[in-house]
Amino acid sequence: MIIPTRPHPQPLSPIGEKGAGVRAHALAALDYPRERFEVIVVNDGDPAPAGQTAEAFRDCLHVTVLTQAHAGPAAARNLGAAHAQGRYLAFLDDDCIPEAGWLAAFATRLSATPFHLVGGQTLNALPDNPYATATHLLVGFLAQSHRCVSPHRLFLPSNNLALPTSRRRSRITRTRSLSAHLCVSISTTGAARSK
Repeated sequence: MIIPTRPHPQPLSPIGEKGAGVRAHALAALDYPRERFEVIVVNDGDPAPAGQTAEAFRDCLHVTVLTQAHAGPAAARNLGAAHAQGRYLAFLDDDCIPEAGWLAAFATRLSATPFHLVGGQTLNALPDNPYATATHLLVGFLAQSHRCVSPHRLFLPSNNLALPTSRRRSRITRTRSLSAHLCVSISTTGAARSK
């Protein structure tokens, strides 16, 4: 599981700030064997020590913290994916809290469709926050407009998706960027709440 993180405005409470304990608890509560997944947190240029970010996780999860100069979330995801050891890559943003069955749903779907990119539904957990609501509406609009163009090519935001490690590595070899090829045949499963 790869989680890019960076400084956020206070209301968003990402992993690196007040939300660290909440996210650690949600990840530890995943209905999936802990020994079968790792958490890679990629610090995207936050001047705060990245080690503090992972402390909330250390007692309950296998966590690796990587740091890069600010290059954006796509570069952070690519760095995390390059260090991942697992069979699958699951991406979750630092302001998202996964439901307990999130990772198990991805694993089940990827076992059935091993060459697909799989995405989940993201629910807005901050409906009173105008920024979170605007983002949620925009993502919904983009998803719908992509479905109108072609029902087989869906828009899938990178905050809640998974793919086989081999698929990602073959795409990176050819394109050098994960974000460049997220619009592929997609199966939808799982859920995460965006905070």
